Amino acid sequence: MERIADDAVALLDHVGVSRAVVCGLSMGGYAAFALVRRYADRLKGLVLADTRAGADSDAARTARAAQASIARKKGSAAIADAVLPKLVGETTHKQRPELLARLRETIAANSPRGIADALAGLAARADSTPMLREVRVPTLVVCGAEDVITPVAEAEALVRGIVGSRLEVVPAAGHLSSLENPDRFNEVLGKFLQELH
Repeated sequence: MERIADDAVALLDHVGVSRAVVCGLSMGGYAAFALVRRYADRLKGLVLADTRAGADSDAARTARAAQASIARKKGSAAIADAVLPKLVGETTHKQRPELLARLRETIAANSPRGIADALAGLAARADSTPMLREVRVPTLVVCGAEDVITPVAEAEALVRGIVGSRLEVVPAAGHLSSLENPDRFNEVLGKFLQELH
């Protein structure tokens, strides 16, 4: 996560942006926490979507290792089949077969090694819970109402930890709320960005 944060700041430097609003969804949220730890002065605002502050439990690390093994032994398509049932919400499963097909293709297009390495990075990430009180920029927390990977209770914990933050729950969406209900996600994000200007 720290390498992703370093790369993000290098990109900001390259394009001449001194401070930015950072939005991280899922794994991107973990990278956003690394940005807070390493480059808090570069943040103008923070959006944490379908993510959590805590590190993986032992059981979660074991599950990630099993997923990495599936990716290495059976390929990226197999990991797509393994993760898709929980990755999106019930509404998407019932009403958006085209999105499920697109997600399956996207996951399958990744290299098995890349997936395994990403899973290792997720399992090894730091516990960001103690640093929540150090967040000093306007923060929006977003969560899909049907998210079973990082449910609304996790989003509520973020709001309790980050002073002045607020929660928006996106209906008819699971863990990929920005893809599952983009209109509502973009509406709450747009309102937050307007408030910053």
